[in-house]
Amino acid sequence: MCATASHLGERELLIAGRWQAFLAKPDLARFLDLWETAEPEDRVSVAGHAAHYLQEYLESPSDRRSIPNDWESDGLESLAWTDRSVLAHALLLAYEFDRAYKLAVGAEVLGWSNSDNVQSIMIPYFLTLLSGKLPDELPPNLASLWQLALSPGIRFFWDESDTRKERLEEAYNNSLRQASMPSTRQTETLFWCLEVSKKRATAIVSNQVRKSYYKAAMVIVACTEVLQLRDKPADAEKIIDEIRVQFPRHSAFQREIKKALQQY
Repeated sequence: MCATASHLGERELLIAGRWQAFLAKPDLARFLDLWETAEPEDRVSVAGHAAHYLQEYLESPSDRRSIPNDWESDGLESLAWTDRSVLAHALLLAYEFDRAYKLAVGAEVLGWSNSDNVQSIMIPYFLTLLSGKLPDELPPNLASLWQLALSPGIRFFWDESDTRKERLEEAYNNSLRQASMPSTRQTETLFWCLEVSKKRATAIVSNQVRKSYYKAAMVIVACTEVLQLRDKPADAEKIIDEIRVQFPRHSAFQREIKKALQQY
């Protein structure tokens, strides 16, 4: 057998093994194992198949989901369970934007730290895509929002040796270079992102969640950064004016808005 054929055989065996591991416990780490093992030209398809399986898995009765018997010897990541954030990442990496939107559209504008609330992933992703910039080129508030988007599925059993966030970041760095969206869909998606962001900021400030005022300011100013990059300065200014007028007596929030704007 020639060396090339042997190499292909080894890769096929490795891919098959990664699939079996993912099907047994479809968490973020094993999804990333799949993504990284696949040939670059196959990754979108692999993510699509993984998303289909995750959808069925998450819709199955909870008693059918299990943690392997050997979890105690399987490292920190084995205790993490699959949630909607893993499905969200799979859909976005598969460029399944319609399905991703449907997954997020009914979620609450508060509670983004819950890894089942995928708006915390979808809003930053779509704003990044619509900005026309890669993650390492983003303006400051959108960059901060993007970093938060990479974290929801990595919360419970995590330490400094866990590399899932970095691996996810690398996957998106590659994926976003090829991502595209029709212009009409861009307009609709941007409108949705702006509406959700305004509702989120309003909910945080109206409920006086003072420790999250900076998050409200961040998402609002991130929207203005995208509008500026899309040559819509008047729309960007309008969003800031509206939120300031809406909460004229919330001085702590007004300071956070000012601070966020000064970064840009």
